[in-house]
Amino acid sequence: SSLGVTGTDHINEKCCTVIVSALKDNPLSFAEEYLLQREWHKIIDGLKLLMVNHQAEKGIIAISKSDRPVIADLKRCVEDCDNIDLFFIDDFYPAADQAILIYEITGQTFSRAAPAALSGSLVYDLQTVINIYEAVKEKTPVTRRFLTCTGEVALPSLVLGHLGVSFREVIELCGGATTTTIDEYVILSGAPARGAIITDIDTPVTKSTTTITVLPADHELVKQRSQSIGAQIKKCKSVCNQCSFCTELCPVYLLGGKLYPHLIMRQIAYGLAEPEEVILGSLLCSECGICEVFACPHKLSPRAVNKEIKERLKQEAQPESLLSSQIDGQLNDNISGQLQPRSNRDYRKVPFERLADLFSLGRYAESPKMELLETNPGQVELLFQDMSAAGVLPRVETGEEIARGSLVAETKMSTGAGLHTGISGKVTFLDKERVIIRR
Repeated sequence: SSLGVTGTDHINEKCCTVIVSALKDNPLSFAEEYLLQREWHKIIDGLKLLMVNHQAEKGIIAISKSDRPVIADLKRCVEDCDNIDLFFIDDFYPAADQAILIYEITGQTFSRAAPAALSGSLVYDLQTVINIYEAVKEKTPVTRRFLTCTGEVALPSLVLGHLGVSFREVIELCGGATTTTIDEYVILSGAPARGAIITDIDTPVTKSTTTITVLPADHELVKQRSQSIGAQIKKCKSVCNQCSFCTELCPVYLLGGKLYPHLIMRQIAYGLAEPEEVILGSLLCSECGICEVFACPHKLSPRAVNKEIKERLKQEAQPESLLSSQIDGQLNDNISGQLQPRSNRDYRKVPFERLADLFSLGRYAESPKMELLETNPGQVELLFQDMSAAGVLPRVETGEEIARGSLVAETKMSTGAGLHTGISGKVTFLDKERVIIRR
């Protein structure tokens, strides 16, 4: 974690199985394919390091059945590893979700409010495993991020971007936007369901940036995400007919979770506060978006409503106390084997290949050329947003000259990930939210 490796919240947990997820949850991201084809040796060696760290007996690499180009190489590589196997999963969404992935592989279920280690398994994504390998074996800090730049750009591409480089520079590296002026487009940062609509083109790349998708300002997804929560609730009051499709197709519900989106929408529409456990079920929502783009015939968004409820509960500091009885009940059910997936779950999986079209993004979901472009910024703006909850400890001062790879800030948590610079230069700005370094 001192070298900036993310995913360290369960670094000291013991488990039986370590799972490396090579599955996509974003139809616009192609970094997974690139890493599987070119960095598989780091993935396997990184998995071995994690197994030792977690004292795990078994390691599994989860791969989509459609990833044929890499399967042969991986099979040959793991043949000599007695305790590492490949696991092939059908192409459905959201198979990459941690709880769903663990159930598909091990048959174990656990509450989303509980630590994943309770199931006996821990899940890591490809980039985190590679970062861990490079940090341990090569002593290389995390200063860059594999991402996909697509949408309305001249050359949709895979990019190895410096942390802190602006979206503007990434887009220009890919030939620039195809629209004539900046005012005509916005940026979707991240997956279609959970990603943020960005209007500031100088927003910097962070460790959590996966895709930069340039969209016309009048795109259907942009219009939908631009609706206020008040407008969403008014729409719910007007047209929700309690068909319950949102619940019947919800992956959390289908896995046995106590999440009932149609009941939440009913309570929101009528301004009810009881029964309390229905509203609190929103804390279990994974925000996958199936309810709004696949299930609801009126295109309502239980996802957005659940997200708003979660934010308000967090602001009121209530989740832990209010959820205690409900979550404890789920944990007890899980331990006693009473938390069971619904019998029709296998028939209600959403095909991954339909995901881009469901979000009106099908035209941008074609794979770019697997030629990696690399950024070369003259300035980086490193944000502390991923570290702020734990408290930030800056390790540089304004005016200081620092070398590439230097530690810029770390958290007060012993397992927190540090932040390093990918360029050498002078610290020109520093406050509680960011640091700017210029060559």
